[in-house]
Amino acid sequence: MKRHDSQLMSQRIKRYANTSFLELQEINRSPIHGYEDISLQSLEETTERIIAFVPGLMDNVAKAKLNCNRDSTILTLDESAAIYLYTMPIPLYSTLNKALRAENREELKPWFAFLKLFMCALEKLPSNRTVVWRATSENITSTLSRDRVHTW
Repeated sequence: MKRHDSQLMSQRIKRYANTSFLELQEINRSPIHGYEDISLQSLEETTERIIAFVPGLMDNVAKAKLNCNRDSTILTLDESAAIYLYTMPIPLYSTLNKALRAENREELKPWFAFLKLFMCALEKLPSNRTVVWRATSENITSTLSRDRVHTW
């Protein structure tokens, strides 16, 4: 059980920590274009194109639909399940994030239908003003200055 707990903790840390400051700086270097033009589809349809990238994806889609907030008055079942699926401890979020960070934007195209559903869902959620922390494994103090804004 301890090994399983440490694996889960490691996965959670990877969501909030980057390996280097340079990685953080380069994340937003290239905007995403094209996914907005895709029509909204069911979660099952949006994930068909990415099955090859995420082992056991369709089983996890079914789990997400069972365990997400099915009573939402804001989101459809597919939208709620898309958010839930992204937050599950499976390789979906890390594989999507890798595609989002790829220099070759063609790697992102199979994800467009899922991104459309996911982003539409996120846009429906109410805004919440809060602090979100991000980490890097190196000391970046010397690269930061008090009078500059840093966007990650």
